Amino acid sequence: MKKTFTTSLILGIATATAFTACGRNPGAKARAYPGTEKIEAAMAAAQPKCVRFDSKVIRGLSIVDGKEKFRATRKGVFKLDSYVISQATDQPDRVVPNSIFQVTEFEDLGNLAPRLAIEAKCVDLKDQTQTLAVAPVTRIDSETGKILQIQPFDLEVDTAGKMSAQSEIPQTQTTEILPVGKIPEAAILLGSEYTKTFRTISFHVVESADGSLNVRAEFIGMDPNTLSRILIRVEAVYGWDAGE
Repeated sequence: MKKTFTTSLILGIATATAFTACGRNPGAKARAYPGTEKIEAAMAAAQPKCVRFDSKVIRGLSIVDGKEKFRATRKGVFKLDSYVISQATDQPDRVVPNSIFQVTEFEDLGNLAPRLAIEAKCVDLKDQTQTLAVAPVTRIDSETGKILQIQPFDLEVDTAGKMSAQSEIPQTQTTEILPVGKIPEAAILLGSEYTKTFRTISFHVVESADGSLNVRAEFIGMDPNTLSRILIRVEAVYGWDAGE
């Protein structure tokens, strides 16, 4: 009801202004209506600042290309160097909360969990907390395309914007795992748990001149608690290490 009233008020102001400018006195100046600045500020604050939904893309078919590039003729290992993840919750009146995080330094020391470097590139919480728990693939055999290691970690941002994160000991896969080209895309960048509830919108792999792989992907899922859609975007760079 509040949204309808606000829209009607703005339309009413626009109509009155147009009538004043184009009526019997074309030279008259538009009148200033008290309170419009607060309404416009409230509407601007409700819009997402970090991540925006594209309804046309979400309704489209999944586009996947380049997964075969994770398997090459050269011997080595693809290592996850950087990982940028964006998440937004789609609600009827606006998209909240939404944020962008960049994660680096995935190398572990022995069997210890690595101290990941996590930077908040953009946070727009709208007075809500936000949590993320993912397990991206961090090491892939370049000859076979098989997954060698997965790095689970989670992060949380409270309503004040304070961020905390925790990484787990990397999971080492057995040789029986399927090649990365045959598993769901969400499992590569988000973890196997996401394959149950998330659908791939797009997944693109581009090889650079130095042999590294740049991956860009979008996934759409559902929050079972709020019944709202969740959009996740990932940009990852897998560097190639010939020494392993």
